[in-house]
Amino acid sequence: MWDALSGNAGIGGALIAVLAVVAWRGRSLLRSMIVDEEPLWRVITGAGFASIALFVCWVTAFDDWIQIVGDPYRRSVPWASARVIYNPVNPDVRLATWVLLGITLVLGAAIFARNIGGYLLQLGVIVLTGVMWIPLFAFREQASFMISFGTEHVTASLANFAAYVGFLVLTWTMGVAIILASWTFAMAVVAPFVTLLLDLLRIRQPRVTDEADGFFGALQERAEGEDATPVASHWRPIKRTV
Repeated sequence: MWDALSGNAGIGGALIAVLAVVAWRGRSLLRSMIVDEEPLWRVITGAGFASIALFVCWVTAFDDWIQIVGDPYRRSVPWASARVIYNPVNPDVRLATWVLLGITLVLGAAIFARNIGGYLLQLGVIVLTGVMWIPLFAFREQASFMISFGTEHVTASLANFAAYVGFLVLTWTMGVAIILASWTFAMAVVAPFVTLLLDLLRIRQPRVTDEADGFFGALQERAEGEDATPVASHWRPIKRTV
């Protein structure tokens, strides 16, 4: 049980919980995206969110998050021994994972281009997540390495149990962070090409949102309630002391 909590099931469960909380807190923004005024974008946005949910559940149930996230690093190392995968996933399952990942990246990039920002912001996301990836991956590997030695003595004492829970939460946190950073980086790399295609087809047209209407409406009402007397009427000559 302890190995499962620190493994793929635990990290996947933590990721689902984090995404659920984020979706709930940002439900008004998500709702405004889904009910886009253009039918095509309603379909794209709905399909994008559905594909992301399916991808997260699929990897959590059948694949391995850490193997997927660490795949670029594993392929880049020069030593053949370091590229060996222990407990590899079924190739058919992994193929389905890559297909689902590709769908989520393309649709996610389209949603990003429509609702959030264009080329410059996408470049900034690439740089930010690229810089974050290496330390997050290193911290996650270290936390996983340390927690693997404590599963046999979890119930030996209250101190051992508390320490294990602390490292377990740290492992979940680092795992969720590296997963989100990896997906966001890959999406941002794909986004400029998707954005260019949407611009060529003239269907991107960043959506005008109404989230700030309440703020600017209140600001306008306050401005209208202020004294409208011209500034010149308040002018008084400056008296200088002799």
